[in-house]
Amino acid sequence: SQSNQSYKIGNDGNLILPNLPPVAVSGMTIAEVEQGLLDVIQYDDASALVFISLETARLITVQVSGAVNQPRTLAVPAYTPLSRVLAYVGGVKAMGSLRNIVLRDRGGSVVEIDFYDFLQSPLGSNDPLVTDSSRVFVPNQGATVAASGFVARPGIYELPLGQDGIAVRDLLELSGTSILPPGLVLEVKYFDRNGVSRARSLDIDQRIAAGEV
Repeated sequence: SQSNQSYKIGNDGNLILPNLPPVAVSGMTIAEVEQGLLDVIQYDDASALVFISLETARLITVQVSGAVNQPRTLAVPAYTPLSRVLAYVGGVKAMGSLRNIVLRDRGGSVVEIDFYDFLQSPLGSNDPLVTDSSRVFVPNQGATVAASGFVARPGIYELPLGQDGIAVRDLLELSGTSILPPGLVLEVKYFDRNGVSRARSLDIDQRIAAGEV
């Protein structure tokens, strides 16, 4: 006989189908479930075929706190990436860190996410999927530098955790600046020990320190 039905996987991870014992599918891929059912059904009918697709993912709870615009606990579909969870809470505040987002799962495992790669190139970057009862914490921004003037994206840029400076060439890359016209002058603005604003010239292969522009 043929059947085309939808079945819900229980909270215990079991899939219950007519005339079959419960099938434990938690943690399995669609292809693995398909093959497991096929092996069982083919005991009675060697010509049997099984095709499975996922209709909807169940909702899971995720707690988001720290420097986000709407910190709260929310329900999202399973297999939701972290970037979308952050969008659901209104995004990260201006003073929130994108370099050191903390993701903790229900088992206590902690992963620190640097989102700069994702913002520059979403293809192949680290955007993990959240799991049920995950906790996301966005700390305050760490050390920063700034780029202004003849750059593609003037702004303040956060340095990687534990880094106190950056090469000018790398800062220009962060700002999306790939072409420098002939005769362009590079200058760093900073405050000296007395709090007086100063400036110095430098070249593209030198470094600037945290807090400088």
